[in-house]
Amino acid sequence: ILFVAPIPLLTKEFLEVGTLDPDPVIKPGDDVVLRFTITNTSTTSGATDIEFLDELTDGSSSIPPDLTSGFLPFPVTVTLPPDPDPPCGTGSSLALVSAGTDRVGLELTGGSLDAAPGTGDTGATCTFDVTVTIPTDMAAGTYTNTTEEITATVDDATHTGLPASDTLTVIAAPSLSKAFTDDPVGPGDTVTLEFTLTYSPDASGDATAITFTDDLTFLASLTATGLPVNEPCGTGSSLTGSAGDTLLTFAGGTLEPGESCTFSVTLNVPAGAASDSYTNTTSTVVATVEGELATSMAGSDNLIVADLVFTKEFVGDPVIAGETLTLRFSIENIHPTEDATNITFTDNLNAVLSGLTATLPASSDNCGGTLSGTSSLTYTGGSVLSGQTCTIEVKVLVPLGTADGTYNNMTNNLSTSLGTIDPAVDTLAVNSNLIELTKSFTDAPVAPGDTVTLELTLTNLDADRAASAIAFTDDLGATLTDLTFDSVLLNTCGATVTGINTTLITVANASISGGASCTIQASLSVPAAAAADTYTNTTSGVTGTIGGFSVSGDAASDNLEVIQLLEFSKSFDGPTAATNTAILTFTITNPGLDAATGITFLDNLDDVITGLQVTGSLPTDPCGSGSTVSGTSLLLFSGGELSAMGGTCSFYVTVQVPSSASAGTYTNTTSDLSQNGLKVAEPATADLQIEPKPTFAKVFTPDGIGQGLTSALTFTIDNSTSAINATALDFSDSLPTGVVVATPANASTTCSGGTITAVAGSGVISYSGGSVSAGANCTVKANVTGSSVGSHFNTTGDLTSSSGNSGTASDTLTVVSPPSFSKAFAPSAIPGGGTSTLTFTINNSNNTFSATSLDFSDTLPTGVVVATPANASTTCTGGTVTATNGSGSISYTGGSVGASSSCTVQAD
Repeated sequence: ILFVAPIPLLTKEFLEVGTLDPDPVIKPGDDVVLRFTITNTSTTSGATDIEFLDELTDGSSSIPPDLTSGFLPFPVTVTLPPDPDPPCGTGSSLALVSAGTDRVGLELTGGSLDAAPGTGDTGATCTFDVTVTIPTDMAAGTYTNTTEEITATVDDATHTGLPASDTLTVIAAPSLSKAFTDDPVGPGDTVTLEFTLTYSPDASGDATAITFTDDLTFLASLTATGLPVNEPCGTGSSLTGSAGDTLLTFAGGTLEPGESCTFSVTLNVPAGAASDSYTNTTSTVVATVEGELATSMAGSDNLIVADLVFTKEFVGDPVIAGETLTLRFSIENIHPTEDATNITFTDNLNAVLSGLTATLPASSDNCGGTLSGTSSLTYTGGSVLSGQTCTIEVKVLVPLGTADGTYNNMTNNLSTSLGTIDPAVDTLAVNSNLIELTKSFTDAPVAPGDTVTLELTLTNLDADRAASAIAFTDDLGATLTDLTFDSVLLNTCGATVTGINTTLITVANASISGGASCTIQASLSVPAAAAADTYTNTTSGVTGTIGGFSVSGDAASDNLEVIQLLEFSKSFDGPTAATNTAILTFTITNPGLDAATGITFLDNLDDVITGLQVTGSLPTDPCGSGSTVSGTSLLLFSGGELSAMGGTCSFYVTVQVPSSASAGTYTNTTSDLSQNGLKVAEPATADLQIEPKPTFAKVFTPDGIGQGLTSALTFTIDNSTSAINATALDFSDSLPTGVVVATPANASTTCSGGTITAVAGSGVISYSGGSVSAGANCTVKANVTGSSVGSHFNTTGDLTSSSGNSGTASDTLTVVSPPSFSKAFAPSAIPGGGTSTLTFTINNSNNTFSATSLDFSDTLPTGVVVATPANASTTCTGGTVTATNGSGSISYTGGSVGASSSCTVQAD
């Protein structure tokens, strides 16, 4: 079904500032014009409440962003108001919206447009521009930016149009990152400074002549060694030093799109460097791209110089409220020569989480000092040798009732003989929400009075420890009055499930091993009085224990969709045949308490038999005012309406069976029956029975005759395998040359009615207008004669009838010449009173058929009579020789001679 709606059309385009040329190529930090155009496609009505959102940034704060995400990198700056303002009709506005600190979007509201001025016009339009400033750190590439869908109200209905997209091409030098890979370092140590140049795979061309500098004087007396570094990033590239190797210069680099290069240099940290964090920033990166100079942001990192490294860690979190875990402090002495003594620090545990308590003494301590306190820890008197690391571990108890979340814990400064070190920081994660509950009505939607399966799945989010004593409730009655719990269908949780025949399901004492899931399935009865609607069902929260500590889980929800099911059936009016028609009847009934509207289904007749289609007129308002049936091979029923409590409608169409249809049973199935797009009944099915056509045969009896003799031609029409009468029988047989209708024709038929045409001497036999009953056969006969010797193959025209085209019938009639006939006296001369034998020879040696009904008579001349005795005999088959002593004649009758044979008749 194709519905054509007046949806609004939205396009967007990036244009060059000033020239407004499309497809601009810009650099990071440039401005670009973003133009939107909206079109109302309705030629009859205006469009109001036009709205759309263009979320420009991806919300990731990542550089570079995912170029396929449909967003630009954050942040972009948009200059408002738009041009013009209001942008799309009086009362419209374009505003900058945000969702969090790293999402920026443009939202149009209140737009309106007139109807298109005439048929074929694209519709009234509005066009407006804003200026967008691209981030200075935007990576090279082609960015596709896509809006959300646009909506508009036309004729009191809301219509949704497609999103709009355009691409923005940015050229930039390769991005640079740098890192001091092995800091913190002590004074007098060496540190590795690593540079990485990365070129966007979406860049439009190679980057050449890549260059940048790095001034190392951010830390006095810091110098590089091992220079120059040759060809670190393509042939001809180099990293060199100057000013006493305190100024690094990279030049001559080349990268193709998607390539990167990494190179490093060793730096000598001066022995007198104070412990601190030193920020080192390069120059911007410059390169030639597409014949133009392009830049990218500088690279930066902090070099940490320290005598000691001080860290802390909550080992084993996240934890459940009430559990105990280990808090570990680590002190690493990286000074090349001096030991650290008089280690002192404090850690106020309650400053991060009230009730967080340490259990003394320390469970492990190789720093040699003393740990004291419970809610606030103090450590004194420790030491750590040069190049060594010591740790202090203590058990801490997370108080019961602690809310799930993360708690940032920071010590004060670490004080040692080598100086003061920044605090150690770690985050304590508390998570007691370790039971996940999901639910689903697996076989919804359902009808009032039906049953539905509710599936509840519990998952233990703790991968290692079992969860037990899991409990929750599900108040079905709060969802739908009288929604009743019938039975438990499945319980793999080992739970106690109570509340059968009530509206409250109570689950208790479920248990799940670590990381596992289990399922409870319950059968529910939907009340017969339930109105068709969507009901949201929400459980209670989940409680349980893991390791003896209380854990929880969020409530689970799902929607129960109750629909009013309809009854839907179809039928054909008995067997039919190819070329015939059949009546296809549809019946829809509404047993529910509410009226049903918007009833629709499809029936693809061509899927049943190719060429099966509706013939004749279609019903008007078959199922309520305004309901329709349309189509020929694809039937569409729509707009049906039925009253409540047994409202029904029944309508039919006449279908024409194509002549090509073969006999058999064909199952015809509709689509689902839908109500306003929601399935309300299974497809309706009916069988169409196509009966076979009569068979058609012909036979010559006999199939071999002598020239000028007669054969009976019989046509047999066999309808014995069909359950319907075959009427309007019609065929014609043009006899072959040399065969004609005999005189008399003796034409006859056992078929009912009809007319035989068989004119003596003509070359055509035909029959029309007759019929043959179901399960019966009949014949049409006429005599024919052959005037020319030979084999005459004869094929009729098609036999047609109300059951289709049965095709032709064939047989062969062979016409042969008569046997040759001769006689001889032996001897041929005798004296008076003497005897001679008279022999008659019948020669059939040239024929492939026997000659029967042989008959001749010979009257002897005067003075010649049959001798006494006559000695009459014959070699022919059968027949009678008549030769009476003293008579003047000899005769033979009734005999036969075989094919390709001869025989004789004798008498003296």
